[in-house]
Amino acid sequence: ATRKACFTSAAMPLLMRLPGRIPAGSVVTNPVSQIDVMPTILDYVGLELPEKIHGASLQPLINGEEIGWRDYAFCQRANTGRMICTEQFKFTYRVKPRAVALYDLKKDPHENTNLANDPAHAETVRKMHQQLIEVMTADGDPLVAKYEQDPIDE
Repeated sequence: ATRKACFTSAAMPLLMRLPGRIPAGSVVTNPVSQIDVMPTILDYVGLELPEKIHGASLQPLINGEEIGWRDYAFCQRANTGRMICTEQFKFTYRVKPRAVALYDLKKDPHENTNLANDPAHAETVRKMHQQLIEVMTADGDPLVAKYEQDPIDE
């Protein structure tokens, strides 16, 4: 299966090959993350997932099954940066040094224009930041305690 997924600095393809198990030419259009790779491998080899795993197996998506799936990709970088990417927006937040970025991937697929400081996008910045905090909280990410509630106010 092939999927263009969002990571911290670039969209990256995920290519998988398993003759006899993954049909050639399969394409997954859902947002996936690197945290889904290990659960997928374990699923294909018939092993159970460890408790409290954050990712999910891509096998149902690869098989074309209609399942509930998240509408974002999440990524962490180093000990301070986190990113969430939806079909339209990519939002990154770093604690030290503090950095906030928002890119409209539909209008700016090469991420040339950071919209985080544009007042016209303040609501989107706050919405994406809140979603990032919710994902981090659900995953038990200890860094969430250092994240400001409002990414626009310093």
